[in-house]
Amino acid sequence: MKSFWKVVILAALVALVFYASQHLLPGGETHKMVGQKAPLEVLDPGAQSPGAKGVYFTASWCPSCEKNKPLLKDIPLPLHLVLLRDPTALEPELQKVAASVSLDPQNEKSATWGTRGIPVLFVVDGQGIIRWVKEGVLTRQDIEETIPQVLSTLEPKG
Repeated sequence: MKSFWKVVILAALVALVFYASQHLLPGGETHKMVGQKAPLEVLDPGAQSPGAKGVYFTASWCPSCEKNKPLLKDIPLPLHLVLLRDPTALEPELQKVAASVSLDPQNEKSATWGTRGIPVLFVVDGQGIIRWVKEGVLTRQDIEETIPQVLSTLEPKG
């Protein structure tokens, strides 16, 4: 009977942590890296190409990352993936959306980027400055409204 209650308590704690990660953590505009130079040098050389880009930290074991997969193809930027801990798990659907892939088996790259969890998407401008960060599950509104709005502020005014 004791093991039953241990399982119930553990399940409740996992559910609470998952809820907090999706609803209670601060959103992208408050991330400490917004406005900072992106540490692109720690990523695959493909991520250092000119122009605006998305840098997306993900892992095969992450439930929220799984929820984001269908939306990744709609991100209106070249998307550079960073795979945490299990670099052998690059799935075909992720390969299709990736402009480049960096491996982060020891979470050193994610620490350099200041990630507080995964998934996390960084929008980086053509000068290498982080302009927007989304932690957690992406929404259709993020893809169709927020990211294009951020990108529109990067375009030169004519």
